[in-house]
Amino acid sequence: MVAKGQLTEPLILAAYGLLVIGLADNVLRPILVGRHMHAHPMLLFFGTMGGIAMFGFAGIILGPIAVALVTVAARLFRREITPPSSDSPAPAPAPPSPEP
Repeated sequence: MVAKGQLTEPLILAAYGLLVIGLADNVLRPILVGRHMHAHPMLLFFGTMGGIAMFGFAGIILGPIAVALVTVAARLFRREITPPSSDSPAPAPAPPSPEP
């Protein structure tokens, strides 16, 4: 369009991209997904898309919640099931009990 000399439509499209898409990505996503969820963005993307496929519009919120639950469950399972590695420090010995 710009090559043909039309500037109005490309400017409107650029403004839409900056305002609407930028607002959704920079403002709404941290509110809906949360800033402190330590997950890869692609995992969150697939969680959101899967949530939308399973639950419709409510999947925008339910999908990332399901991803968070599975992630936490996997971390707890890994921490409880796997033996401590040799790199981890040994637990401190218990203090001696006082004699009466």
